[in-house]
Amino acid sequence: MKKVVLLSVGVFFSIVSCTKEEFFVPLSNVELAQKWLLTDCRVGEDSLTARLIATDSSLFKVFRSAFLLGPPGSMIDTIRLNEIARFNSRQVLVLDSVTNPELYNFIKYTDNKDSAADREAEKFIGRYRTRALQGLGMIKSYSAKNFLDSVIADPAQVEWHTTAQYIRLNPM
Repeated sequence: MKKVVLLSVGVFFSIVSCTKEEFFVPLSNVELAQKWLLTDCRVGEDSLTARLIATDSSLFKVFRSAFLLGPPGSMIDTIRLNEIARFNSRQVLVLDSVTNPELYNFIKYTDNKDSAADREAEKFIGRYRTRALQGLGMIKSYSAKNFLDSVIADPAQVEWHTTAQYIRLNPM
């Protein structure tokens, strides 16, 4: 019976923002992997990267699962709700400032909150899965290298071939 490693990220309900001080808090390997997957910035990332490179191959299953499963549904729901709120507030600001009726109708009906939320959720999923592949590239194990090779060879993962190949050829 195979055991699937799922990330418990209930604490992280939105994208983690980085501050230099956050990288001095001692983290377990799984917490380190979670932070890596959710971080979307470059500030202080060197310290986080160095710690991931120094870990053993125990994070292979975490990053493999993160890539294959993507982020938890609750996180995607939160991203969507946040984007809908942002869309609504932007829409009010933009439409209140438009005086031309034709331009008003064009702006009002060109985009909608659901498509904006879908785009933002897709971008988040893509970043999360990319970070999982990057994490696999940092851990020094044959399993991680073999998994990256399997992503490159898998026709069902064609949208990830280039990313996996780059990470495989240019490990951090």
